[in-house]
Amino acid sequence: MRCDFVHGGDVWRYGHGILDFSANINPLGPPAGVREALLKSLDEVIFYPEPHARTLRAALAAAYGVAPQEVIVGNGAAELIFLYCRARQGLHAVAPVPTFSEYDLACRAAGGRFHTYPLAEKDAFQISVDDFLDWFHRWRGVAAGSGGIEGAPTVFLCSPNNPTGQLLSREVLEALQAGLAATGASLFLDLSFLGFVPGQCLANAALPLVPLTDFREIIRQEGDGQEMGAALPAGLFLLFSFTKLFALPGIRLGFAIGPRTLIAAMERQRDPWTVNTPAQRAGCRCLQEQEYVRQSAELITAAREELVRGLERIGGITVFPGTANFLLCHLRQRRVRAAALAAALAAEGILIRNASDFAGLDPYYFRLAVRHPAANAQLLEKLHNFGTNNFGTQ
Repeated sequence: MRCDFVHGGDVWRYGHGILDFSANINPLGPPAGVREALLKSLDEVIFYPEPHARTLRAALAAAYGVAPQEVIVGNGAAELIFLYCRARQGLHAVAPVPTFSEYDLACRAAGGRFHTYPLAEKDAFQISVDDFLDWFHRWRGVAAGSGGIEGAPTVFLCSPNNPTGQLLSREVLEALQAGLAATGASLFLDLSFLGFVPGQCLANAALPLVPLTDFREIIRQEGDGQEMGAALPAGLFLLFSFTKLFALPGIRLGFAIGPRTLIAAMERQRDPWTVNTPAQRAGCRCLQEQEYVRQSAELITAAREELVRGLERIGGITVFPGTANFLLCHLRQRRVRAAALAAALAAEGILIRNASDFAGLDPYYFRLAVRHPAANAQLLEKLHNFGTNNFGTQ
């Protein structure tokens, strides 16, 4: 077990009766059709899983108009982050922080180096394209001049970003992609939470859009007109998760789209049979759940806005506006740390995420998942009581 691994969702320590706001999971739970697919798959567990998740891989490729060889399915998005870094051993990577810590862990575990670009709290942790690209050019020059970097580095971006909830617009992403491509750098774009943003679903499947114009150019095979896949922009890698949107963290399922040579290298690095049969069957069914995705985005948007209003009525808490199913908060009076708040709420039957371990955040940050309105109301009541006793809220 990695001693530096920190994650939300450890309900096992407290029991199933606890209200979990520490993990960013869809409060609707898995769709009924996915539950049915999981139950039916139990009849197939007497067989080995389908190698390389061929059926699911083909369905994902068809939905995005790419070739199956440009798709990889993993045991959660986390496995794919680690496989990416293993396939590019010795990788030099950069990420604006705060962001998901697995990028750093995976890079270092594969013998690479991870560098951070701090985002400013005063800017609500939003990235400036010009400032970041200027910094990136200077960093590459210094690193190359000292002999400390070989090959093309990768920039990790998450949109909406975990833990800040900031959504990168298409214009920002395209400017960043163009600026990085001009230097030969790769872009790793994590879209695990994009499905919670209204209007971000494909027309032909319950999957997030790729927020880049012309991210693919369909190539037709001469003679028969069949679509053979896509010419992806050089260095672009797209990561997706079934875990959060479809409430399947215990199943572990994610996928990614990238250049064929990279996907093949990742496949060579993986352990056998990492994606089991129930996960594969659940994934195939998830693609049909477009109404569920629409309802989820509507529920999360309304519940998040109501939760923000409730938090703002509690003195001493700064709430950072987000677009996903979680909110980053800060105890601005600094009279009590997030760890103490998390411990006090756990004793009251509520889990929150102490966010002080995210790079770039101080000990007074915490993150809250957005749940059903009734559960959110219970959280607000406990937070109000804690605030009254500890930092003088009214």
